[in-house]
Amino acid sequence: MSTTLRISTILVTLSALALPGCAAQIDDTPDDGETADDRGAAGSAEESVGTAAQAIVNGQVVRIRAAHSLKCVDVAGSSTADGASLIQWDCNAQPNQQFQAWRQPDGSWELSAIHSDKCVDVEGASTTNGARLLQYGCDHGANQQFWISYSAGSYFLQAKHSGKYVEVRGYSLDSGAIVDQWDYNGGLLNQRFYLE
Repeated sequence: MSTTLRISTILVTLSALALPGCAAQIDDTPDDGETADDRGAAGSAEESVGTAAQAIVNGQVVRIRAAHSLKCVDVAGSSTADGASLIQWDCNAQPNQQFQAWRQPDGSWELSAIHSDKCVDVEGASTTNGARLLQYGCDHGANQQFWISYSAGSYFLQAKHSGKYVEVRGYSLDSGAIVDQWDYNGGLLNQRFYLE
């Protein structure tokens, strides 16, 4: 590891620790006592995740904003094609930055892009670090389902099939940076998102 990379990793870690509650433990285990409707059914207060102030309700439309860059997850180029990459981009009111959250019977969530009605998908159901997220026709596979957990003011999205966390690759602040999956990184902000 280069000296520059080590120093930037230390600075990022220190900045995360300086924020109140950023070192909080993650509770990514869904509540076994909860019930959920199939995709498309109306949600209720019992079918949400987070605190009362930060709850996500079945069927809710959200934008996903990266905590480290404050940029939004975006389907590149507003594409409606299968395989279009998810990237981060300056937030706007366009439907390619809006996702509908669908609660699954096991407590995981599917996210479908409003502009294309395609689901957020880990490419090829890969279980490796760095596998990119893209949109693909909804098939309800485990690589299109995510555990969503709330911690210290933001959310973690964990791919159900791999156990890896959604992140902005390389802690990038640039528009166009790839959204991928990676091992849990200790709670750094590039794996934390605001769901608004």
